[in-house]
Amino acid sequence: MKWVLASLILAISLTACGKHSSPGGPSEVSPASVQLTFLAMRDSHRVGTQTCEAGQMVKVTVGGFLASTFICSTGESTVMLWEDDGSLPGDYTKSIVYVGGVYPLIRPRQGTAFTINADTALMNSPNFQNALEQGTRKTNEATLGNVSLTTGGGGTGRGFVTFVADPNDAICTAVPGAAATYRLMDGYDVVGAKIVVCDVKLFWGDNLQRMISHEEGHAIGLDHGPRGTRGMMSGSDPLLDFSPIEKEEITKMFLRPAGNKWPDDRTSVSANSQISKSLRWELVQE
Repeated sequence: MKWVLASLILAISLTACGKHSSPGGPSEVSPASVQLTFLAMRDSHRVGTQTCEAGQMVKVTVGGFLASTFICSTGESTVMLWEDDGSLPGDYTKSIVYVGGVYPLIRPRQGTAFTINADTALMNSPNFQNALEQGTRKTNEATLGNVSLTTGGGGTGRGFVTFVADPNDAICTAVPGAAATYRLMDGYDVVGAKIVVCDVKLFWGDNLQRMISHEEGHAIGLDHGPRGTRGMMSGSDPLLDFSPIEKEEITKMFLRPAGNKWPDDRTSVSANSQISKSLRWELVQE
């Protein structure tokens, strides 16, 4: 396992659907067959059913969806479609989940619990502790129970998301005044994170809590939304809370296997077994 600098830089220009249960288990057509029900994520309406053999590629022809081809699996009875209803740029999911289609889906395993903490220098800075608690609460709420983030005691590495003040970090040399997240990866699973804050004095008022939630969003696998969209993961003007669409994207991330690639066709279900399992640190940088 190693650290991969897997987050994006948040510059100092900052300014002031839950899961749906399956309608029923797989049909008893045959031991190798399954009746899939396709649901649209945006409003949960049922858009069709299809019986297919395990491992068979299924083509969904309903218009308006970001993805239409799936691997049929006997382990599921409902497929959630990532709908593009025209209210967002067509590359929204591609940008915020798949880093513009360059990287596979990266996220913690469902049910992972992270302890959020900070070094002494940050905890002693004005208002940081309160901002950390408030920012972490908003991030935890945005995950809708898929993962747990709570503030707590010291520790680094697996199971921790640690904020550190380190003006000597390479990121701070390249982009003074930035904040950036290093993810600790095990395969395509996020198991920990380190968030470097170059100069905490540059994040004042609500910007401090924004920065914390924004970087925690990177820690759980989100990238920036496309240019022109607003939300906590906006690259230039984040909101103070995660938008409903961002919460939906987080939910959808946990309906796909880590390692799934763009276009979202579910053909990468075994990808996580094909990557080195050594721990590594990753930084994804704009």
